[in-house]
Amino acid sequence: MQRGRMNTPPDARYDFLTVGETLLRLSPPGQQRLDQARLFEIAVGGSELNVGCVLARLGRRVAWVSRLPAGPLGRIVDGEARRHGVDTRWVRWIDSARLGLMFYEPGPEPRTSRVIYDRKHSAASELAFDDAPWEVLAQASACCRTLVLQLAALAAAGTPVSYTI
Repeated sequence: MQRGRMNTPPDARYDFLTVGETLLRLSPPGQQRLDQARLFEIAVGGSELNVGCVLARLGRRVAWVSRLPAGPLGRIVDGEARRHGVDTRWVRWIDSARLGLMFYEPGPEPRTSRVIYDRKHSAASELAFDDAPWEVLAQASACCRTLVLQLAALAAAGTPVSYTI
């Protein structure tokens, strides 16, 4: 079951709006390998939210659109975004959903780093047309609206689309 999101306040104008999945990053402490670890350090990672956090820390008005599982793991991600000043009112909270995971193993020389993703059937993997805050996008410049529509048309035609700043 989906929980709704907040109504649009009259002053919801942003310099940047980011859309995408953020994962819980699990890393073994120190220089351990994943298969040696019995404990993991946790962090939050996802390029769209990372960019949003940096821009918010630089004083820009930023909102992030995504889907998170209702519960403690979703609240970790939401809290991290808000801690950096990102507006998360456009996040959809999904009951009985899961958060995608990223296992990161640091790689000191000569070893390389290793990343394993576990994001199948995550809340954000189901992002859809209805998850976009169209009332906010309507305030974007004509150039941005055109770009979004062109990217959507490419994706609808089966072309893989990825857009990151």
